Amino acid sequence: MSRVVAGPATRWYKLTRVRYREFFREPEAVFWVFIFPVLLAAGLASPSGTALATAPRVSGNYRPQAAQLADALRRAEGLDVSLLTDSAASEALRIGNVAVVVVPTGSGQVEYRYDDSRPESRTARLLVDDVLQRAAGRRDPLAVRDQLVRERGARYIDFLVPGCWG
Repeated sequence: MSRVVAGPATRWYKLTRVRYREFFREPEAVFWVFIFPVLLAAGLASPSGTALATAPRVSGNYRPQAAQLADALRRAEGLDVSLLTDSAASEALRIGNVAVVVVPTGSGQVEYRYDDSRPESRTARLLVDDVLQRAAGRRDPLAVRDQLVRERGARYIDFLVPGCWG
């Protein structure tokens, strides 16, 4: 009796087919190989990944001077201002709904309440202080201007998957 021996191409095809079947029988492998990279790329490409694009939330309290401070802060770009009671402002600061609480004290002073361990709170404190100092009449000795630059390829997703995210 003669035995039929399969050629190398047939053996390679059968081995590849067996390996593919083994792979697709494992749903975890399919997820990590095909679905997870797509989800990761979409998450990195989403605009919500940029923390500095959102306006810091600032709170003042219901005191007579607070309305003037709130008006000055509302005129500035990039700040989300709301007036809250002392207890509501403290709670909002505690749970992270506001970045800084501005409290006018006697004799024209202002107190900033913020968590210095949160970078957005430190940034909001600097922005608020700059706005209030300018509203109070501060003049900057050096004239500056901002030129915003948004170049393609500057985000991490552009490096990871080039050419896909317009």
